[in-house]
Amino acid sequence: MDRMDRRKDVNVFIPLKPQRLSEEVYRQLKEAILGGRYKPGDRLPSEKAFCETFGVGRPVVREALRSLENSGLISVRPGAGGGAFVQKIASSTLADTFEGIMKMDNVSLEELTEARLALEMGALPLVLKHINTEHLDELERNLKEVRENLARGIRGKRNLGFHVLLIKASGNELLSKIGEALMALMGSLLEEYEYSVERSRKVLKIHEQLIHLLRTKQYAEATQVLEAHINDTFHLFRRHRSNDRSGRKKTAEGSRTGNY
Repeated sequence: MDRMDRRKDVNVFIPLKPQRLSEEVYRQLKEAILGGRYKPGDRLPSEKAFCETFGVGRPVVREALRSLENSGLISVRPGAGGGAFVQKIASSTLADTFEGIMKMDNVSLEELTEARLALEMGALPLVLKHINTEHLDELERNLKEVRENLARGIRGKRNLGFHVLLIKASGNELLSKIGEALMALMGSLLEEYEYSVERSRKVLKIHEQLIHLLRTKQYAEATQVLEAHINDTFHLFRRHRSNDRSGRKKTAEGSRTGNY
């Protein structure tokens, strides 16, 4: 190989950068948690113990613990009896991530609904395979809460909760977490929309119909009803967007919350 070829090879590579100590501490602790060395509810060793174990100072350990906390893997409790405790990754952490993506990348509510449609319809075969009486009873309890809220004039998000329960019936934990996060995000984004009792009652009837179809194993009909129900949300968002562009006030017809 001549000198020119060697020079070309060298130019392909990038000089190595020294890794920050806190990143290595974070990586090892994360692997220990995800590998099952520490389980949800376990208290991690003290900062002092980690300093001695890794041979680093407290600022390095604290930065690594902050990264773990931001990742949702631990919670840090102050005071006597406090410390760093391992926790399950909550769907709220995922919802925050989704919200950041939506706002930074200008993702629309219509695109969020498209993602929801893909998730729910994609999960439906698993739901139909695994759904049982216990799942259906839980869905019925959700409808009871919705009826009570309507009777009291309480604005709530239990109609979205119905869809969370439906996805959970798939038996797939990852799908359930994603579904819960998507519905939580949709619920928070819809807070600024006007509430419609009429729309909420309409959705309640659709959910009642879905439960009936699932109980009687009319799965083809249930699939059609669910898809049409989610697609109906697109029309509401489009009407609302049209009203906003024309400078008109959001109307009850185009502005809903907690009714999807």
